[in-house]
Amino acid sequence: MTGNRIVQLTIFFLIMLCLAVEPKTYASSTKPEDSGNIPDVLIGFHTEKSKAYALLVDKNIQRIYFYDCSDGFKKIFSMQCSTGKIPGPKNISGDQKTPEGVYFFTNEFADQELSATYGLKAFPMDYPNFLDRAKGRNGHSIWLHGTDKQLKARNSNGCVALQNSDLQKLSKYITLNRTPIIIREKLSYISDDLRKKAEKTVLHFLEAWETALLSGTYHQYLSLYDPEYLPVITWWPKWHKLRSSFSTSGAPLHVELKNTSILKIDSIYVVLSDLTVNYDNKETYICTKKIFIRSQAGQINVIGEEYQSIPENFKTDAYGSPLTAACGKIIKTMNADREIPVMIEEWLQAWSQKKIKAYGNYYAQDFMSEGMNKAKWLKKKTALNRKYKYIKVKKDNLKISRAKNIKKVSFIQTYKSDKYKAVGRKKLLLKLEKGNWKIYRESWAGL
Repeated sequence: MTGNRIVQLTIFFLIMLCLAVEPKTYASSTKPEDSGNIPDVLIGFHTEKSKAYALLVDKNIQRIYFYDCSDGFKKIFSMQCSTGKIPGPKNISGDQKTPEGVYFFTNEFADQELSATYGLKAFPMDYPNFLDRAKGRNGHSIWLHGTDKQLKARNSNGCVALQNSDLQKLSKYITLNRTPIIIREKLSYISDDLRKKAEKTVLHFLEAWETALLSGTYHQYLSLYDPEYLPVITWWPKWHKLRSSFSTSGAPLHVELKNTSILKIDSIYVVLSDLTVNYDNKETYICTKKIFIRSQAGQINVIGEEYQSIPENFKTDAYGSPLTAACGKIIKTMNADREIPVMIEEWLQAWSQKKIKAYGNYYAQDFMSEGMNKAKWLKKKTALNRKYKYIKVKKDNLKISRAKNIKKVSFIQTYKSDKYKAVGRKKLLLKLEKGNWKIYRESWAGL
């Protein structure tokens, strides 16, 4: 059986498993939660971090609830809040309505950065998100903030406002781009059994997504997406080449979604997860991603996705994908780890053989050491070559590390000639020059 056929069958099996455990449509309880009932917006939290929290806003009764989601779902406390003056979900800028959905905090403003209206602290939300934009909703500056006035029900311009003391109490539990705030007109509740079935559905689907991304074809990957939603996938040819480079290296590559939060609004699951790659037992964080998954009429598909946060060094990829940007850098590092030991050995051989021209080719044009540029350095080495009948230079305990675009190399150097012998630690800084690693700084200290 071909590898491609195995991937097809794996993805098919995982999707069928998702559908097999998909929970039936249920009527959520609208009564206050009792023993065994959980807010139906909270489906699952799978985090390696020590704690996971969520904020839930019930606009109907003007209260915000704080849940610890680290191990099960436990309501810790609730407090009064104030939402928009006009009822209903936000649609347009200035309508004085509070949006309804799953949002995350993108920034934090302290007292000195705010006007008195916003109290002592404020946390902007990522409204409008993908689902809002798909419905034509707009607007901006929806915050969770304090107030300098007495808190009144339904008295904001669309934000969620709290007493200053209550917001201060909550703020220590908020992690930017991680802690969700789920806003509903009225919170509903489900049993833990129904929650677990929904959670299982999504986790199996995410496994299929990981499998398709790691080893599937372009069409297998797209089969997980709703036909009416075409994701930006111009990066796929580049990703296919990168996957091939990893597969020929011998070490396994894994693509994983980690620290996953699963939330639900109606028939839509909102998944927040860290996308990581693990190569040669080294894990690289790529980005934090939001995936919007719809489960409806026996079908489960991605209907939208967006990045919640991306490290600056992975935003520069020409294909607009942090995955290809990150893996491209890993491939360069992988190649460097193979190329640099060979380059160092060839450089030492040229030095030992007194081949000054070949020796000089391993130095960058802007090389400097001991106050000497490249020309003066090579002139000094030429004089030493004439002074000694023979030279032998060898290395031990070679170590390579990275600092931005520079490679740091160190080793124990043993230098021996007919008149002189020394053992010390050699340190080199290497840079890429016209596609080749070159020495642009060099130092030595005796042992």
